[in-house]
Amino acid sequence: MQHHWTARWTGAVMLLLAAVGLTGCGEPPALAPAEIVSKAATATAGITTMHFVVDTNRLQKYPAGLFLAHAEGDVSRPDKLQAKAKALIAGAAVEIQAVSYGNEQFMTDPMSSKWGAMSPSMNVLAAFDPNKGIGAILAGATNATSDGNETIDGVACYRLKTTLTPAQLHDLSSEIDTKAAPLATRLWIASTDFQLRQVALDGPFLLGDPADVKRTINFSAFNQPVTINKPAVGAAPAKTP
Repeated sequence: MQHHWTARWTGAVMLLLAAVGLTGCGEPPALAPAEIVSKAATATAGITTMHFVVDTNRLQKYPAGLFLAHAEGDVSRPDKLQAKAKALIAGAAVEIQAVSYGNEQFMTDPMSSKWGAMSPSMNVLAAFDPNKGIGAILAGATNATSDGNETIDGVACYRLKTTLTPAQLHDLSSEIDTKAAPLATRLWIASTDFQLRQVALDGPFLLGDPADVKRTINFSAFNQPVTINKPAVGAAPAKTP
């Protein structure tokens, strides 16, 4: 039972995507989509820390099992992640926390809210590892085309559109639905530092996903100081101000 919703939560958190940008005014210089993606792959590989926010759209009907609606957290390479999530389990709203610390992973129990160990096979870091999840998205965007430019919160970005198959997203989660159709995907890449700032995935790609699901993941605060502590199993999470 616990393994099932752990896998579902992990799969949901393993989505990668981002929305934000870079300071600047005016249109960014014209570049071919392939060059933008290549520069983004290089920039992403140099990330040491970052902040992420995962959001899903409002659905007409939610799955019976665990479904992630929102998650926010930080990643510190090479092997640390912390996140807080809002999810639904059988229609009931719950809050969950997760930490990946070295080769150990932890998650709070939705009922007791206390920390417990997670199976090492549930890699909650994979989606946000520049060499795995983000790298897989950029590697799969070989057929990207220009979708214009967009400035978000004062950040000038190239906007690209592409399609990604479930096979290209296999690094994101053990819960990938290999029979799902290719997903319409948009990428927002900052025009100055070429960091991947936002990804939008339109459609189901995890097992049990509803047909009308859409997800975005925003990345920001690149290479900013982050402190991630190892939780004590059986203890309640420390309260934040």
